[in-house]
Amino acid sequence: MTPSGHVLEIACGSFRLGRHLIPWLEPGHYKGLDKSRRLIEQGYLFELGRRDREEKHPRFAATAEFEFELLRGGPPPDMSIAVSLITHLNSPDIRKLLSRLRIFVAKGHMFFPTFVHSSSDADNDNPEGSSSIATFRYKFDELRSLT
Repeated sequence: MTPSGHVLEIACGSFRLGRHLIPWLEPGHYKGLDKSRRLIEQGYLFELGRRDREEKHPRFAATAEFEFELLRGGPPPDMSIAVSLITHLNSPDIRKLLSRLRIFVAKGHMFFPTFVHSSSDADNDNPEGSSSIATFRYKFDELRSLT
């Protein structure tokens, strides 16, 4: 990652990562997406300094459906980060995330998600539907098969 890179934070919330990246990246190089407009607004007001809001021009969108097109404009991201998102998604929603992300990003894009690793089949008793309070566990090969 370099200051000239274009970064998309998926499930940015109140900018757990964005508050560190926005000051470092060049203006207009940060985009954040979250399902909660309230969290985005709170992060914008309380986590970003006035200078970063005015000079860095970060862009944000609220959607629960991974509508990355809401962030169109400017170069597409060459890197995306999703901290603790896969942890709360079922397999169909992971597929939706990846298929919509693939259309939106630059060629050579790198995606860095975090997830809870499952070491046995007993761990894979995931809930049926995606949930912000449930924890989903996946084997690496299982996630690879969703791409």
